Amino acid sequence: MNPEILYYVCAVIAVFVAGLAKGGFAGVGALAMPIMALGVDPVRGAAILLPILILQDAVGVWVYRRTWDDRS
Repeated sequence: MNPEILYYVCAVIAVFVAGLAKGGFAGVGALAMPIMALGVDPVRGAAILLPILILQDAVGVWVYRRTWDDRS
């Protein structure tokens, strides 16, 4: 298989798995980095996934900004 195609397949699956983890499937997110490491160097894979994870957190904070309950 072409290494570039393998990279894109692994990246798409890893981002999808990370999105599932942010959506409520706890524990599944731990699979994102090993899947990404199949297609690219692990350090480079972490550098690619980090901005995506930060963006997912920012979108989550933006979407739920008005439902914050600070009484607890």
